[in-house]
Amino acid sequence: MEDKILKYEIIAETSSLNSSIGTNDVSNPSSEKSIRTCDECGSKYYESTSQMASLCPECAYVLYGYDNCDHTFLNGRCIKCFWDGTHSKYIKKIKKEWKKALKKERKEELKKERKSEKKN
Repeated sequence: MEDKILKYEIIAETSSLNSSIGTNDVSNPSSEKSIRTCDECGSKYYESTSQMASLCPECAYVLYGYDNCDHTFLNGRCIKCFWDGTHSKYIKKIKKEWKKALKKERKEELKKERKSEKKN
């Protein structure tokens, strides 16, 4: 029963997203929005969604710390910025380093927690 309810909620949410962008197919973007191609990853994106002229919001975020899009994917593209999820080798490398640093940071925090628990 819960599976059916969840399935209907997903269908309703998808339907709501489709109506909010005015199409059932995000691979055919609205002609009202200007589309650019990211110099770094090669993905197409809505020009108005990035703070940099030649980078998609994702690459602008990773490389320069600009605000990123809160991506919502439908049919292989973000319905907000039109990014397709592509990463260049360089962006992948940076994200891998971030994950490694975050993992190390979490590990150190756990050590500190365990030490403080042992003292108590």
